[in-house]
Amino acid sequence: MQCLLLTLFVDSPAQLPQYAEGEIIVKQRSAKKNSPFKSPNFSAGSPSLIALNKQFGVLKATPIQTRANAAPELAGVYLLTLAKKTNIHEAVIVYGADPQIEYAQPNYVHRLHGTPNDSLLNRQLSLQTIRAVQAWKIQQASPDIVVGVIDTGIDYEHEDLKAAIWINAAEDLNGNEQLDDADINNIDDDGNGFIDDVIGWDFTDAPAFPDGGDFQKPDNDPFDENGHGTAVAGIIGASGNNKIGIAGLAYGCRIMTLRAGTSLGFLEEDDVASAILYAIDNGAQIINMSFGDEVASPLLRDIMAYAHAHNVVMVASSGNSATDKIHYPSGFSTTISVGASNAQDLLASFSNYGSSLDLVAPGVNILTTNTSNRYDIFSGTSASAPFVSALAALLLSRTPELSNKAVKGLLLSTTDDLGPLGWDIF
Repeated sequence: MQCLLLTLFVDSPAQLPQYAEGEIIVKQRSAKKNSPFKSPNFSAGSPSLIALNKQFGVLKATPIQTRANAAPELAGVYLLTLAKKTNIHEAVIVYGADPQIEYAQPNYVHRLHGTPNDSLLNRQLSLQTIRAVQAWKIQQASPDIVVGVIDTGIDYEHEDLKAAIWINAAEDLNGNEQLDDADINNIDDDGNGFIDDVIGWDFTDAPAFPDGGDFQKPDNDPFDENGHGTAVAGIIGASGNNKIGIAGLAYGCRIMTLRAGTSLGFLEEDDVASAILYAIDNGAQIINMSFGDEVASPLLRDIMAYAHAHNVVMVASSGNSATDKIHYPSGFSTTISVGASNAQDLLASFSNYGSSLDLVAPGVNILTTNTSNRYDIFSGTSASAPFVSALAALLLSRTPELSNKAVKGLLLSTTDDLGPLGWDIF
């Protein structure tokens, strides 16, 4: 077999910063010999700093760097031990306002690295396959990285997804980071051409489809009536370390909800194209597309080329027909085409393969989110693609300046080669 998903490393989940009581760190702009921090009784140097040291009861000033000129950036940086019950935030603000101080901050405390405490983590065998636990000791996904999920929508009220959903801050009028009645004013507040698009958009405009759900015209409610998109979103970014459910491989990133599929799982190409444009215009660096067909249309080709020119990483499932026929959009060179592997690191029986396949990722019996706060098993190359989208999110979290070509190159060059050494059609 050609390759498996690469191993990457991601940190334990972000926590609210904690700091040591009674300590702050300051950097003096000029490390003069008569610095008050060097004086045993803090009585030399700048009168304003002497006054501050007295105001906050500085007991000790310890230089962060003890070797002279070892790191010029650390010259003049001191750990100040303050009197008990000192207001740390006040001290930081007051010291930071002094013209002699370049910066002041609390002495933050970082926790030991560990695995998330999600209740179903031990059932996420796919994360063991790709060594995600080791990954979470080095790099976590950044909330600055936005992954657009073009699919049947997302259950944005799901307990394990609510905190992961991308929010359009300009349309979130009450600032509570969720879609509610207070945000609906029928005004395009950010001028992006979409009214009240707080959490993304429903592009589904398919009145000819025999469907019983919300499918006749676009609107600002991209809720998932199928479950497919919710499953994809969970693999990418279900909240980690919240003591419930699962952890997405790139938990911590933001997921942009781009509904282009009906409740029966049909996606019209113009709706997909509109969703891609929206994703580009609203800052998505990665787009996951767990859908496709064997038809290569000029519209999809051109919109994919446009997205690629805007440095978007596009990930697409290769299809579940157990054939080497080229599938689109995964067949375009502008995408990363993902097939499915099973628990034995073999090509899944249903997965497409062939010359257009870039790599494979776990895609059999994947535990992930489903609508109405459920967790279910999900299989298919649709489940494999979001693992790769999540890996792209981790790469960009670590090195935001990477181009989409560089991301693809890193993914391909660091996969495991399965089966006979070298390329083969599987």
